[in-house]
Amino acid sequence: MKNIPGIFLIIISIGLLFNECKKNDALNFTTGVNSKVYYGEGDCMPSVEVPTRKYNDYAGKVFIVNKRDYDNLIALNEKNDSISKKIDSLKNMSITMNIKNGKLIKELQPDSFLVMLDAQYSYCKDNVIYVKENEVVSKNYYFFFCSSY
Repeated sequence: MKNIPGIFLIIISIGLLFNECKKNDALNFTTGVNSKVYYGEGDCMPSVEVPTRKYNDYAGKVFIVNKRDYDNLIALNEKNDSISKKIDSLKNMSITMNIKNGKLIKELQPDSFLVMLDAQYSYCKDNVIYVKENEVVSKNYYFFFCSSY
């Protein structure tokens, strides 16, 4: 019975150590992205000014698409009516992640990538990740869906 407080202290110490290691595992790389993804939606008629838009941490599927592959797809596309199917195909060949609380954390090779959400196609220069060797990008990415125009 005298050892119960000591055992309890050891269990708590191991738990704290495990929790601290778990936090550090998120950034066990030197090249990639450690960012936040935000999502908002609302009526766009009349237009919603960017500063007044409300965003929440995104939870869902995110695609990290190689920008060069995307640019080549757009350059080769002759029929605009089929572009969404081609983009879906490109997304399926890309890095796919399910994120929570908007946390986009991923080791990436140096290159340029587009952040795309599952339910929304959006290409914007602000949603490009420019990854350089030995650099972790920490930039916020914002997506807004207009529910009506």
